[in-house]
Amino acid sequence: MQQRLVNVATFSTMVAADLAASALRGHGIECFLEGEHTACAWGNFSPIPEGVKLKVRESDAAAAREVLKESGF
Repeated sequence: MQQRLVNVATFSTMVAADLAASALRGHGIECFLEGEHTACAWGNFSPIPEGVKLKVRESDAAAAREVLKESGF
């Protein structure tokens, strides 16, 4: 059975989204970035109107939010 993906954070730059994704992956939480291709068109440091969404499996959402909080995101 596939698990639903949920958004755990939205970032205005690709750099911030990548750092947060790295923090999750470092804790063994698989994550996905939605909007990263749009972000690349705007540039890594430019604010992105829709933002880059950091998504995880629903079962990992609570742990992901805790990791992000502890990591200062």
